[in-house]
Amino acid sequence: MDCIAVGDSIAVGIGQAAHCTINAKVGAGSSFIAGHTISIHKDVAVISAGSNDPSNPNLSKNLEKIRSKIRASTIIWVLPYNRKAAMIVKSVANRHGDRYIDLASVKTNDGVHPSSYMSLVKRIW
Repeated sequence: MDCIAVGDSIAVGIGQAAHCTINAKVGAGSSFIAGHTISIHKDVAVISAGSNDPSNPNLSKNLEKIRSKIRASTIIWVLPYNRKAAMIVKSVANRHGDRYIDLASVKTNDGVHPSSYMSLVKRIW
């Protein structure tokens, strides 16, 4: 599958587990991600943003900027464990008719990252 993982450390883990192109950085906030998202076409894009800045007043705006750069047949957002950020990410996904997976249904050891990226990737695909 021709895929790209965009965003933060969760996107790094997903990209590694799924063997996708990775356009992500550990610790990246939504503003950084918005400024560094590359615009290439893939079959599937997985976006993880908001986990590192759930209280950012510009989170929704940053997510929209990220989304505007993504060119993919299927776009899948990762809803963070933080419920406030998850609702913002979900609203952006819904506005664009994109899919999403909620990390709340995935086991975690630290409340930020899934305990198994392979399990998450299996749920995504």
